[in-house]
Amino acid sequence: VASPKLAAEVRLAVVTDFHSSDNADDVVAMVASCAPDAVLMVGDMFDDDTANRPTERTLSLMRQLSAQYPCYYVSGNHEAWTGEMDALYQQTEEAGVTVLRMSSGVLTVRGQRIALCGVPDPYEMVFSGAPDTEEQIRQAMENVDSADFTVLLAHRPELLAKYAQFPLDLVVSGHAHGGQVRIGSQGIYSPGQGLFPKLTSGFYFDDQLFISRGMTNSACAPRLWCPCELVMVQLLPNRAI
Repeated sequence: VASPKLAAEVRLAVVTDFHSSDNADDVVAMVASCAPDAVLMVGDMFDDDTANRPTERTLSLMRQLSAQYPCYYVSGNHEAWTGEMDALYQQTEEAGVTVLRMSSGVLTVRGQRIALCGVPDPYEMVFSGAPDTEEQIRQAMENVDSADFTVLLAHRPELLAKYAQFPLDLVVSGHAHGGQVRIGSQGIYSPGQGLFPKLTSGFYFDDQLFISRGMTNSACAPRLWCPCELVMVQLLPNRAI
């Protein structure tokens, strides 16, 4: 992603939809191979089936990554379904990861200021009475300097129309699992979008929205022709393209 707001490269690893998998060591090795400046965790890092997918798996991953890189996290629907968001937020912070819940932080890399904003999954609103998505983004961006390259971490890509109301340089999402089954470039099904979803994997809208297929799979359905992925997004000055 190129921007006149940048004067040097910034590398962001996107780790999302981990679902308390048992392959944390593999993920840590993959992240290291990307040599990122920061790690963005964009929801469903934990799974609601805590009996079979214990939260400690995700916390172990978070501790390993946060020991090496600045890490930022927003919630997904599976975390909200646990009904234990306060505890998960506390544990995430204790694991060294910055929680972005209607808030922002500044990542400084090689003199570049990157504003990172985050909003929780809408299901969290149902259980906690949090404000709607637009108000959440307003709160998250309250202290953002418009001169900074601004990234929104938001689990659900299908809410793009809400995100597009704000001066964001990049939105990073997960949730769609690449459409679960892919035939060519077309995903077959995505939660929140239904059959033949339009927003499933990769860049959209002149590189303003990026969707990761995610690091693993929830137990609901298998993937076909839709491999899991870790993504490293390069932010570059315009002259580097």
